[in-house]
Amino acid sequence: MLRIDKAEAEQPFNIRSGEAKDVTVVLDAGVLAITAPGAKDIKVFAAKKDIQGQRKEFGYGFDGAHQTTLPAGDYVVVTDRRDGSPVKETPATVKPGERTELNVE
Repeated sequence: MLRIDKAEAEQPFNIRSGEAKDVTVVLDAGVLAITAPGAKDIKVFAAKKDIQGQRKEFGYGFDGAHQTTLPAGDYVVVTDRRDGSPVKETPATVKPGERTELNVE
């Protein structure tokens, strides 16, 4: 199994005694880098809700920045501000092999 932050992939393989083998694993992931000046915390959730109406959480950061590796797909970034303004939800899409930079004002 290969795991980087919140992205993971498995690649089955066979090997014989005394044999060396290179194994290629496709992670199908990208990096989401978030800046949110004035935020006290940043949370990343799956965009789609499950059957109970809940979103899977994919991590969080404190202060105004957070960076993580995620499976390719759609997400919602939730920021809570220090000044007491309403919680903000911002959509984000992560593409495989790419860095997505999101600035939440």
